[in-house]
Amino acid sequence: MAKATTTSPVTFTSKYRQYLLILEPSYPVVTGVHKMWTKGIEVQFENFKFKTDDAELIAKLRECPSFGEDYFENPADVPAQNPETPAKVEPTEPPVVQPRKRGARSTVDAAVKTDS
Repeated sequence: MAKATTTSPVTFTSKYRQYLLILEPSYPVVTGVHKMWTKGIEVQFENFKFKTDDAELIAKLRECPSFGEDYFENPADVPAQNPETPAKVEPTEPPVVQPRKRGARSTVDAAVKTDS
């Protein structure tokens, strides 16, 4: 990456605590008698999170094949489609299901059965 351009910070979340993603591997280059290693691009997630404001790195992370499978972008950091109205992300809670008491009958089939 030649020049780092900055944007607003974007947070990526991984399924794994210490996920290491290699976007560009380092490799040896022989120049005359000397052997030098090129610098690759590695992304290290710390405690499931990786935060960056580098636009080129963000673009590479979004283009990677494991994006959407092993790591995801935080939806609160995605810019809104209309800049006048910011996107609101409200957390949804799963419904609470109480277990049946011992010996109780299932109510699932009761709604299906009708007296004809």
